[in-house]
Amino acid sequence: LRMTDLKTCKIYVGPVSGPVYIERCEGCTFFFACRQLRAHEMKECNVYLRVASKPIIEHCSGIGFAPYIVEYENLARDLVTAGFTEKQPNCWDQVCDFNWLREQQSPNWFIIADDKREKAR
Repeated sequence: LRMTDLKTCKIYVGPVSGPVYIERCEGCTFFFACRQLRAHEMKECNVYLRVASKPIIEHCSGIGFAPYIVEYENLARDLVTAGFTEKQPNCWDQVCDFNWLREQQSPNWFIIADDKREKAR
């Protein structure tokens, strides 16, 4: 799944069996369950995420992360179909910023505070 040049959008996506690529998006909120997330040149976006590997960001700023909160009737079935299991780790908060290779927290992303998170849908 690839998304490019979006502004002030809210995107809800059910489980994806492969990677998600986001490029040049600004002011958006995304909801993804995917195997891999790669984000390039994003600004001021929030990402609610269930991901099997560490999310990767590059040339991004102001990116908030929180766990995937989408709920619908056949979500459990769709997660299994996409290859997710309960034993699989959810790496939503283990972001790799390719522009910040220091041990300290990157200034380009943050964990969305509980009281600032969107509610499940």
